[in-house]
Amino acid sequence: MVDDLDVETIKLIRLTGLREAEIDSARKKQDESWNKIQKVIDEHNRFTSMGEKHTRQKAIQDPVHGAILLEPWELDIISTWEMLRLQYVRQLGPAHIVYPGATHTRFEHCIGTNFLAQKSIRVVNYCDDLDTACFDPLSHLLDDYHRKLFRATALLHDIGHTPFSHTFEYALESWMNLDHLDLGESLILKSNITDVLSQHDIDPRDVVNVLRRSTKDPIKSLLSEFLDHPLDIDKTDYLIRDAHFSGVQLGIFPAERVMLTNRVVKNREGKYIRAFMLKAIHSLEALILSRNWMFSDLYLHHAVKLAEALISKATYFRMREEDLSRNECIGLFTRMTDGDLFRWLED
Repeated sequence: MVDDLDVETIKLIRLTGLREAEIDSARKKQDESWNKIQKVIDEHNRFTSMGEKHTRQKAIQDPVHGAILLEPWELDIISTWEMLRLQYVRQLGPAHIVYPGATHTRFEHCIGTNFLAQKSIRVVNYCDDLDTACFDPLSHLLDDYHRKLFRATALLHDIGHTPFSHTFEYALESWMNLDHLDLGESLILKSNITDVLSQHDIDPRDVVNVLRRSTKDPIKSLLSEFLDHPLDIDKTDYLIRDAHFSGVQLGIFPAERVMLTNRVVKNREGKYIRAFMLKAIHSLEALILSRNWMFSDLYLHHAVKLAEALISKATYFRMREEDLSRNECIGLFTRMTDGDLFRWLED
């Protein structure tokens, strides 16, 4: 959790690229250096306010799912520079060294996960009483706010990913015990995304709580189940997306059938949980086997792991050399793309 961190300082680090000590010194002296920082902030605010708000739906053509229809408020989210950064963060890190087609990004994956959230709302059924076995569409269980929350959280679930995704995260965890959820939380709670969510009546803290699985609300806990579960929509998208772009066809499984046979039921404790129809067992086995095969042939490929180790080690040593604080790690690395990381390592 990042509740104990200075989110305002993190935001200044993210926008200016300065070290924490430089910002603290300028803040205390209130001299020309502080004026320069304020100018950067003002210019950033001016730039972000220039874009017009979206007023109608737009279809985005995705190579995996086809046309994905986004609402105006979702288009406002993906138009923030925090989300646009993910267009330059590869989903599979350095895997393109071995699989040249694996150059897809976290941005595409986030939109794909949002599509599966939309689809879940439409096709998944739920039951409040198993004794009656009466199922209704999930859309009847979720009110307008929870539907928006589900879609927004799916869109933002990987917002905190650093350059080269998990490759960088290994170094970050070793140096400062931070992961992409910590960085994502700081962005959701203190950035342009915060403002966009609030403008569209979505509580940023609710988004964080769903991602963190830190809510006791039964509906929000259910949304967490869809996003963080052995058979969640996040894994569904990245398996078929990674298989498509890498050419490793072992990741293909009947995703449509898995989703159509998904059910939501209320257990004796009053908690909503995900379940699957018995006839889906072979499709679920295919999903689990596909994930195992993708790990053996793609994610854990020896050349990919070697490249990851080299990047991770170089990043760790640079962090140690710079003696980066937690605030600096969060601020600096939520502004970096893959290319920025290499330039930072070369300096």
